[in-house]
Amino acid sequence: METDAEAVLLRALGVDYGQGWHFGRPGPPEALAPIAAPVGRIPSPRSEPTPRVLA
Repeated sequence: METDAEAVLLRALGVDYGQGWHFGRPGPPEALAPIAAPVGRIPSPRSEPTPRVLA
């Protein structure tokens, strides 16, 4: 999400999670490890994301 309007619209549509410039600038990859390590495996940047269908 990049704007407040996008965040408001998606929230009204029932979207509970989001990411993007609206919430904060991206950080360096090494900053993710301490956050993600407690939850489990950190995906490889080379792995392909699982396609998701938005209804």
